[in-house]
Amino acid sequence: MAAMDDGFDVRTAGVYLDELRTRDGKEPIPGYASIGLYKGGRMVHAYAIRIETGDVVDTQSCRLLRYPNLLGFKTETLRGFGTHSVNADVVAKEVGCDSLSVVRSGTSLKK
Repeated sequence: MAAMDDGFDVRTAGVYLDELRTRDGKEPIPGYASIGLYKGGRMVHAYAIRIETGDVVDTQSCRLLRYPNLLGFKTETLRGFGTHSVNADVVAKEVGCDSLSVVRSGTSLKK
């Protein structure tokens, strides 16, 4: 969802998603699932998804993605885990950003 909202179609040749792991096979950020978006073999976005809240962050650009379709995912995640939302400052600290810019709308798909 985030990749499409960021303008990338993973059905296009040379565009793909892949899990990010440390050398010992662990998640790079504890409590987050991390996924790289690649185009032409180069990572263009690094998404970190906060497991208990469904917050999606592009850790390369320090953007907190609040696209409409991701908000539904966040709501379902909160409900499923029985957790509560956390503020952007908490998420920023956890992912290693000084601050996060909140992005509420995506772009059109790129070829």
